Amino acid sequence: MKRKFTTGLLALVFVISACAAGLEEVKKEKQTLRTALADKTAQNERLNRELANCKKLSSTLSREKKAKDKNIFSLRTKTRNFLQSEFDSLNAFSKNEELMDYFGGEPIKRAVFGGKKLTVVNMKPIPSDAVIYMFKGYFDAANKLIPLLFRKTQKGIFCVWRGKEVIVDKLGLQKVELDTPLNALKGDYIGFYFSSAVGAPFDKRTGNFSVFNKELLIGDKLPKKGQYINRNYSLGISGLFN
Repeated sequence: MKRKFTTGLLALVFVISACAAGLEEVKKEKQTLRTALADKTAQNERLNRELANCKKLSSTLSREKKAKDKNIFSLRTKTRNFLQSEFDSLNAFSKNEELMDYFGGEPIKRAVFGGKKLTVVNMKPIPSDAVIYMFKGYFDAANKLIPLLFRKTQKGIFCVWRGKEVIVDKLGLQKVELDTPLNALKGDYIGFYFSSAVGAPFDKRTGNFSVFNKELLIGDKLPKKGQYINRNYSLGISGLFN
């Protein structure tokens, strides 16, 4: 009986010791978890502070970017307006007939005029790249005409541009500005189609104009030979030549 009691007591002591050891282990784990939680809390607070600082910095950079973009836009607008004003002034200045480059038959009174529904082409190529602003001519009669531009390829000479039809109802030397400046290349040819009577006079065997008895549209090929050649019409173009 005494032995059973002793054995039971030892078992109880063992159980109590085990429970105590387990409790101590639980306390240690709890302390470890508290420490880890404190570290995570501190880390979270630090990250929140860094996030707040980043948001402040981002807001500051955003305001600076908006201010910079506004300044750049304002500067570009002012620069563009200034350059446009200068260009307009230079353009108006250059359009003076004494300053603009000219190519074609000199616009003077010539010996002969006549014909109708003809295309006349200056077969002397434009000597350089050019920006064409107007065409000029001397007219003995009112007429309707369309300026044309031709370009040479391996397959022939083709019409690559047609301007708007213009009614010239005043006689003598006249200048007609194009609605939009025309970019011509070195080697291009300038021509005119008269949809009614040809009011521009010409001289025979003095120039490079050829006459074609047909209307030519964009993409049409220029015939190899005109009905008349070596005429010099009082027609030409003005612009800025390179």
